[in-house]
Amino acid sequence: MRIKPLVKVGRPIELTKRFFGKAMVRQSYRRRDTGTVEDYYFFGHSSQWASIVLPLTPTNEVVAIRQFRPAVGKAILELPGGTLEDEATPEMVARQELTEETGYVARELLALTPQPIFIEPANTALSYHLYLATGCLPTGRQNLSPTEDIEVVLMPLRTWIQKIRRGHIQDGRSIVATFLALPHLKAWAGLV
Repeated sequence: MRIKPLVKVGRPIELTKRFFGKAMVRQSYRRRDTGTVEDYYFFGHSSQWASIVLPLTPTNEVVAIRQFRPAVGKAILELPGGTLEDEATPEMVARQELTEETGYVARELLALTPQPIFIEPANTALSYHLYLATGCLPTGRQNLSPTEDIEVVLMPLRTWIQKIRRGHIQDGRSIVATFLALPHLKAWAGLV
């Protein structure tokens, strides 16, 4: 049976004040089969996309970050990334977030998908551009915003992948980026 897409009714209504560009939103939709109108709730974002970067040093170390995530109540290991409000391209955002959050700069950046992907389409319309950054070298200090508290963590690529497989890395964006990069990582890192 084919799905019947819902029809948007009216404009989204922000239910909360925006924080880091996000707000809880209510949007009404009409069911095509019954004509009933139902409300759906999700996170709206001032940006429509974000960039996530899997950075590798010339010695095949992952440049990861650890930061506290209030929604899960703990600090987690993840890859650098974020959004910008201006006219920046996804590649520009990837490079800028890498440098700001880690103090590293990439020699090369490779898009891992031809189009952005959704990580949580049930909860947000935010899509992600995923990149593999190679030849990453430290250039100095992090340039964090006042609300960021980020620890840079270097680890061998093999260890990073083992930590994902053992459930020690729990950030879905980081896991997706890593596994999309695997075909490229095998060539660059000698992985089997």
